[in-house]
Amino acid sequence: MKGKRVGAVLLAAAALFLYSIVPGHTRDALAQDGEAAAGWEHVFTPTSMNLNGVFGSGTFAVAVGNNGVGLLFDGEEWKLVYTPTQLPLNAVWAASRDDIFAVGASGNIYRFSLDGDFEKMLSGTLMELHAVWGRNAHEVYAAGGNGTILRFDGNAWKYELVETYNALRGINVTPGGDVYVVGDYGKIFRREGGEWVRMESGTTLDLRAVWSLADDDVFAVGVSGKVFRYDGVKWSLMFTPTTLNLYGVWGTSTTRLFAVGMEGRMLSFNGNEWELMRLDTWGNVNAINGGFAVGNGGYLFQNPQLYPEVSNLRITEVDPATGEVEVTNTGPRFVTGDHPLCHLDDRDSFIPPGTEFLAGDIKVFTVDHLNQNYSDLWLYRAVPYSNAENVVHGLQYGDQQNLGCTVYAAEAGVWPDVEASVPAPPQRMTIAYDGF
Repeated sequence: MKGKRVGAVLLAAAALFLYSIVPGHTRDALAQDGEAAAGWEHVFTPTSMNLNGVFGSGTFAVAVGNNGVGLLFDGEEWKLVYTPTQLPLNAVWAASRDDIFAVGASGNIYRFSLDGDFEKMLSGTLMELHAVWGRNAHEVYAAGGNGTILRFDGNAWKYELVETYNALRGINVTPGGDVYVVGDYGKIFRREGGEWVRMESGTTLDLRAVWSLADDDVFAVGVSGKVFRYDGVKWSLMFTPTTLNLYGVWGTSTTRLFAVGMEGRMLSFNGNEWELMRLDTWGNVNAINGGFAVGNGGYLFQNPQLYPEVSNLRITEVDPATGEVEVTNTGPRFVTGDHPLCHLDDRDSFIPPGTEFLAGDIKVFTVDHLNQNYSDLWLYRAVPYSNAENVVHGLQYGDQQNLGCTVYAAEAGVWPDVEASVPAPPQRMTIAYDGF
């Protein structure tokens, strides 16, 4: 009997050991499984290739991965897009629908549009590139192996000097335009006056990604579950309930911030502490952005509540004489994709792609040829203008009704009816508008 009991104990111990070394199952995972990530749903993708990078911007999203795989989200489903390479693509960033940048192995950089027009750009390096981010289509940064940093000025990619030979793996631009790069052995650099200045991170562990909520609120994540936060003065280590590697970080506010990593683990920051959650996969989750997270095996997760879109923008003041339109952000921070301003005389005017809106921001844009006596003016989350679901906010003013897109605004419920109109203001006066 004793022999059988000992054998049973040994078998149980052996089984536990084997379970602990099976890919996707570790002692950390057994002890820290986490709750299911609320709001994050697994969606089908037409690939089983590992996905390495993702970028989402309200009306569209794009993901890239191994074997040159590219995926496009059109608001309804993910579709494969042709890419002219079979080498891994590691990261992607978009200034607009027509200016998407992807980087990867052998120094490859591609610029393309949602229409599928690909351009292989001359990078000047054969080093693997791990990250890409920018301020606009004329200021884009890429980072990679052997301390490589490249800057695109709208015409060409050029090397920038940085004092490290370690791989650089994450890059981000703050709302104020500061650029941060993180990498192996705890390396963190910030671009100051055209030069890259090393910052003291307080660690020699590898850092994989960086994200900013403000110029003085920046987060870096890396191996062994480490998260560091910059407060404008110094970087400090934050407590996290995991020791698994973290590969991506993204959020819209300090209460809507997420990090992703090994074995489907996700961390959520509630403003005070990080909470452990799990996505519906045992595979690694490699990147997160814009309400989307991607990982190994073609796995992709999305949280529609987090899509950064124009729906929170409101037209709050109009000056027909100068064409100036005041737009207020009533929601959290986000960066615009293509969000046109549609009105009677010039339907091509729009808020520039890549415009940064902080929570509560008020910005003024100039709309060409705005009529002093009558016009309609609408914010759209996407085209076509004739789709009522795309109308977000706006108004019709003056002595003529049923102008341009008013019928679709009325159908969308953002305007009373096609005959409704607010009075046109006298000269040197504006229309202050807070909705109907």
